Amino acid sequence: MHWVFLIPLAFFIVMFLVLTTRIHGSFTIRVTSVKGLLEFTRAFQPMVVDYLRVNWSGQPEDLHLALKPLLEKARALAVERGVAIDEDTLRTVLTQIIAREKNVKRPRLEAAMDSIERPMPRAA
Repeated sequence: MHWVFLIPLAFFIVMFLVLTTRIHGSFTIRVTSVKGLLEFTRAFQPMVVDYLRVNWSGQPEDLHLALKPLLEKARALAVERGVAIDEDTLRTVLTQIIAREKNVKRPRLEAAMDSIERPMPRAA
């Protein structure tokens, strides 16, 4: 398995959180723990690769059709594993995995990700 590649992904996510803190001036807990996020990513990565192998033609214009079900699977896996992760971080994790595993250019991947409607926040 390509677990060695999870280290740069974890570093990127931590740097993302640090940058978010500096830009917004305050820090909202985005994930329950880095360990939980790493375990989530480790479990989700093979699912992403397998899903895209079966459900994506490889054509960039069709990528958004495969991303929506993957985001739903990611949300369900996070709930199942008890990882509190916000939508932005979830999308970042998925973007990182796809960019690395499927060699999709980041601007096209981000555009496809942005075209997917975000879920409505749940009432507390």
